[in-house]
Amino acid sequence: MVVHVEPYKSDFHHLCLPIEGKNGLESKLAASFGRSQHFLFINLKGSQVKSHFFLKNPFAKLKVKAGLKAAKLLANQKSETLITPEIGEIAFFTLKQNLFDIFKAKGKTARQNLNSFLKEELKPLPEPTKKQT
Repeated sequence: MVVHVEPYKSDFHHLCLPIEGKNGLESKLAASFGRSQHFLFINLKGSQVKSHFFLKNPFAKLKVKAGLKAAKLLANQKSETLITPEIGEIAFFTLKQNLFDIFKAKGKTARQNLNSFLKEELKPLPEPTKKQT
């Protein structure tokens, strides 16, 4: 006898995007993950936005390890998906260890990236976009 188990696929998603300013879903994406001013968290059920909230990035001005500390902050928020234009090695692998799906941002605003995510147009990032120097 063979038992085949399909992986559980939740209807709920908890997305996170690094942003500059706080303008709801029209917020502009930050150029970099660890140095963003804020994070926008979007709670989805299916393709419907159920809620969203902002979290200030207290590590944005750190000289070193801002990405690592920001990644730990996101992991503590129980998010599971990050959409970002850029991410360094340490932050990338920290989030992957916390079972995050990480996607390359495509648009300039949170709404554009949310729509692209819902249409499955965003590409998963297989590796960091920035190498540690």
